[in-house]
Amino acid sequence: KVDTFSPFIGDQGWFFMSAKDFVVNHQIPLVGITSSHLWLHQGPLWTYIVSVLFLLFNFNPVSPFYFTSIMDAFTILLVYKICKEFFSYKTAIFASIIYALSPYAVLSSRMAYHTALIPFFIALVFYSIVKWINGDKKHFPLVILYLSILYNFELQTSVLIVLFLLTLIFGFLKKKTWYISILNFKTLMLSVLAFLIPMLPILIYDFKNGFPQTIVFAGWVAY
Repeated sequence: KVDTFSPFIGDQGWFFMSAKDFVVNHQIPLVGITSSHLWLHQGPLWTYIVSVLFLLFNFNPVSPFYFTSIMDAFTILLVYKICKEFFSYKTAIFASIIYALSPYAVLSSRMAYHTALIPFFIALVFYSIVKWINGDKKHFPLVILYLSILYNFELQTSVLIVLFLLTLIFGFLKKKTWYISILNFKTLMLSVLAFLIPMLPILIYDFKNGFPQTIVFAGWVAY
């Protein structure tokens, strides 16, 4: 009963209108809705996703709600897989049940909003960081990709970027094998691409407007 129990707030309406303008009027947004600080914007990725859903389902306004609900169902499976691989079967069952029954997680999954996909990608970040530190260097560009996607969805996820950078600094200082393994041309180039693909619209916006989303934002966070 997604069409009955899903909340719909003004900010969601903003994204729906932005997606409509993208599809109908070909107005490509470089950033998303403003944050609580009006000089900062969320990323445009959620607008792009809604635009694709509108195209596929003839502007059915319920389609984004089904999309986030289905993605969150996959998040439960992802939590189970990660916990089973890194901890134990019992931990996997316990963790996935807690997530599946969390009232806020259920509400968020029903809400076609730019924050709804955050749990899915945070789980992927955790998974890829552990795999990378355990010796699988191909997961390093994936960490960059997931963090860039999360930044698009919600600026507050930049705290994960800080933690990631601290992890890199630790690996550099201690000369860890998992850090040294990424210092090759292929891995670094893939990492640059993984950063640029989700961030390109935001970077274009920044070049035109004095870098509020990157340099100014980083300085403001430090301040």
